[in-house]
Amino acid sequence: MSDCPQGKIRNPATGRCVKIDGAIGRKLTKTTKRAKTPKRTNIRKKREDLTVYIKKILGIMHPDLRIYKNTLMKINIMLAATADRIATFSVHFSEEDKKATVDISHVQKAINAVLPTGLARFVNSRIGLRPSLNPGFHKTASGDIEYVLPSINPTQDSLEIPVEISEKFFSYHKGDPTMSAKIAFSAVIEYLCAEITELAGNACKVDMKSTVSIQHLYDAIKTDVELDSMFSIFYG
Repeated sequence: MSDCPQGKIRNPATGRCVKIDGAIGRKLTKTTKRAKTPKRTNIRKKREDLTVYIKKILGIMHPDLRIYKNTLMKINIMLAATADRIATFSVHFSEEDKKATVDISHVQKAINAVLPTGLARFVNSRIGLRPSLNPGFHKTASGDIEYVLPSINPTQDSLEIPVEISEKFFSYHKGDPTMSAKIAFSAVIEYLCAEITELAGNACKVDMKSTVSIQHLYDAIKTDVELDSMFSIFYG
């Protein structure tokens, strides 16, 4: 059967051509329109929210400072992206070793893969060397706050970022970390957070402000070569 002339559409029930703007034609064009694409489910994994812990760590490093929400969210994005990469590599290295669990050696290898060389060496040199030392924030003799990285057999009591957070990051990649791996993972993210918030707080104080802004964050990171090489992608 030949095609319908312009302005008409074929009625599949009768095989006859009907006017597009007629009653039957309007019904046919309505039903033959492309079906709406179903709503896409969010298949991207939810970015882990670390903002509560970032604020807490800033409060430890600089008790007299506040932080703007956009600055807080930017630090959260930076840390969550880094944590996700460390978890990805950790699981990858455990699979390479054909191990059922992710242990601390896999986390150390992942740190080497993700962090700049000097920073990775510094972090890994302190993981597993001093078994009697607890990770977390400690006051020095001069009254300053310093962050101590964990040993191979640390306790989790003094961590501000709990091991449950590291479990979530590993679960995204179907990894099964040991307790020492989870504590080391959380402590490394906490250490990076402490470094960033300390530098950003210092920049804020130099600017004689009481609230850490996004510009203070960027200026602070740019003063550290290794942090700058890690996070420059987030501010160009």
